[in-house]
Amino acid sequence: MTMYSLIGSVIVLLILCHSLVGITFVKSDDCNNISGNLTIMEDIKFLFIGESANMTCTINMQTIQNYSVENLNIRVNKCSEKKSLHRQIGQKNRSKEIHVRDVIEDLPCRDQIFVDYACFYDRKNSDSCIVGRKFIYFDYLTLTENIHFLFIGESANMTCSIQKQSIQNFSADNFIVTVKRCGVTSPLPKILNETSDLMEMYVTDLIRDLHCGDQIMLEYKCIYDTKNGSSCPIGERDLIYFDFRPSPVKSFHCLVYNWFNMTCWFDLGVVYRGWKLPGYTMVDVKVKYGILGIAEELDQQYIERDGTCLKISIPQKIFMGLMYTEIDINITNEARKVSNISIFKFNPRTFVKPASIENLKYERNATAIKLTWTHNNTQMSKKFRIQYSSEYDPKGSWMQKEYVQIFPRSKMRELKVEVPMVSLRKC
Repeated sequence: MTMYSLIGSVIVLLILCHSLVGITFVKSDDCNNISGNLTIMEDIKFLFIGESANMTCTINMQTIQNYSVENLNIRVNKCSEKKSLHRQIGQKNRSKEIHVRDVIEDLPCRDQIFVDYACFYDRKNSDSCIVGRKFIYFDYLTLTENIHFLFIGESANMTCSIQKQSIQNFSADNFIVTVKRCGVTSPLPKILNETSDLMEMYVTDLIRDLHCGDQIMLEYKCIYDTKNGSSCPIGERDLIYFDFRPSPVKSFHCLVYNWFNMTCWFDLGVVYRGWKLPGYTMVDVKVKYGILGIAEELDQQYIERDGTCLKISIPQKIFMGLMYTEIDINITNEARKVSNISIFKFNPRTFVKPASIENLKYERNATAIKLTWTHNNTQMSKKFRIQYSSEYDPKGSWMQKEYVQIFPRSKMRELKVEVPMVSLRKC
């Protein structure tokens, strides 16, 4: 069974997901005259690797003699190394402020689970003053197997975890994983595993066919519903693409009209959702002709699909009397590298439907009738079956006569039937 870990552990989560909160920190005795603070946009205290922390440090210029904004910096501590971050300078009322954006990185020191940000005001002849300080915990969004494509009938298994103490009045009922199907988002059944400080949720979702044919992926989200009706995302969403597993063709039938072309219909059994989309379900058709099995790829322009029916049209120049044909249908799912080949071998003559005869004429006398007609195929041998009956037969019995024409040279055909006064029925 394929396992998926949708979202990693969350260390801190506030009930208000979208707010701007300014926090004033305690200053050291050496810097107690400086007034300022460091804020994190949206008050986020947990980020995944690859996400960004957006910070603002504000300082009251009136609290510092000979103030210079060049001395205001935000530094970060990563793997015991401190460095200043690139900043943008702004002004709000009587305060100068700097704005910083820092991308959460994968650190070589695996024992570090949070990033330490501090806003400093650097002084010339003494130590720097800490204006504000902030900690951001981080974690990875981990998939146990890097597979984002499932076949219908398989299951997606997900794990989501959260630190309970990060939420006031935590309720397990508000901790859910949702999925979006055909425009409707709904929660999934869950199994909870609780420890002293951590709540883990396990979810299994069976991938099934949907009545909306245009949906080719499922969107899963782990969220915590707050009291005010909003939802806080726990980590990132996960997308799982899906389709039917390639399966054998159920059945087929063909029609060769008048020996000049052939059309075949194949029952695929299912409606593949990602038909001919890159990374989804692709179909290749190969046709082999004659005793030597000369193979030729069939161009996509001759392949059509309507629901479960696959229609293949063979150019008319091909079937002029071939005794053997093989059609190979290869259905491949490119994402999972799974294929299924169905092979059909047959004599195309068994599916021939000749065109109707034309210009039928007849002459009769007291003892016989003479029939003449034309047929537009002058290259293939044909057999004509004539049924007739006598007007003087009280039972009205029908008699039959066959006429075989081998490699004809002209369109005109002639048949003389010697019978007493008859009426003719052609078949």
